[in-house]
Amino acid sequence: MADVDNKPSITKLGLLGLVGAAAVVVISALVAFRTDPSQALPVSNFWFGIQATGAFLTALAILAAFIQVKETKRQLSDNRNWNKMSFALTFLPSFEMFFEWEKELDNTFVKLIQRNQPLSQDEVNRLFLPENVDTNRMLKTYMNALEAYCVAINTGLASAEVAEKVFGYKLVVHYKELAPYIKAVRDKHQNQAIFGELETVCRKWAPEIPSPNPTY
Repeated sequence: MADVDNKPSITKLGLLGLVGAAAVVVISALVAFRTDPSQALPVSNFWFGIQATGAFLTALAILAAFIQVKETKRQLSDNRNWNKMSFALTFLPSFEMFFEWEKELDNTFVKLIQRNQPLSQDEVNRLFLPENVDTNRMLKTYMNALEAYCVAINTGLASAEVAEKVFGYKLVVHYKELAPYIKAVRDKHQNQAIFGELETVCRKWAPEIPSPNPTY
């Protein structure tokens, strides 16, 4: 069960202060209007004290409102940070889906799971042969999912810190292994921005990584 705080909220305190200050001003005006001139000085002194109290209540209300605004901004910031951390864990397809893709690719000559070296030029060339169109398509699907995830990281939608801790090793290792393929795709389509978000993320996490294409 949640712990219930029975203390009046800052907003309520601020509202109470504003109401009290308004009441003091209204009562002061009424008393001043109805007071006998001969009693004006003592009554004036008395109500001066009351008005000072009203001014204090007004200041209290303003302070309470300021604190409330600051607290609201903090809560919004906490919510945004939590959403980013959650997004970093949930934006990618499920772990099961990724494992299935990687297992399928490991059953081809790409050997994505078993591989510990970058694709050779011969392997890259084979990916573009008609008989390997399904393998090529599967690899592109896998890499497009990684690219979309890196877009979320680079734009701040997903927490880069959480993403690096959870998926950093996977992204960097596969980027290194598939760098020759990335270069070939870029050259083929004459577009050096292809898989650029993935490259940006991996080069941040592993600065020693060279660009697969020096002109990028």
